[in-house]
Amino acid sequence: LLALAETKAVSGADLLRSAIVAYEVGGRLGRMLIDRELSTLFRPTGLVAPIGAGCGAARLIGLDKQQTAAAIAFAANTSSGLNQWPQSGGSDMFFHPGFAARNAWMAVQLAAAGAYGSPDVLEGKSGYFAAFARRPMPGSVQLFPDGEADILAVYHKAA
Repeated sequence: LLALAETKAVSGADLLRSAIVAYEVGGRLGRMLIDRELSTLFRPTGLVAPIGAGCGAARLIGLDKQQTAAAIAFAANTSSGLNQWPQSGGSDMFFHPGFAARNAWMAVQLAAAGAYGSPDVLEGKSGYFAAFARRPMPGSVQLFPDGEADILAVYHKAA
């Protein structure tokens, strides 16, 4: 979002609101999706950050509802972040956030250009939750439940 804000005149308040959207979407998706089994296979950043960052970027550049849904679809299609690195000693995990940011921006650009994404990519029969959760999921992602923002649960974890 910071890099995007350098390419478009945005206020600090708009940047902050967009960051809150990104954290809220990513955090709520992660809380719904990630369980013990899935966390051994994937890093949460790789799974949820493309969608969260895509939503934040969509808000920052002013995409409409249909364009934002398309951006979510494209971002969901890039979700990954395999957790093989600890067994192999690789540095893969350090690139997951950058991949997520790149993929989110590409998803938003595609949507802004008019590309159409699957509107039911999250909950569809062969969608995001079906691929990663492998268990029944709630009907929708609840953002800001009871007025609480997920960004308040974010903390720095030393490497």
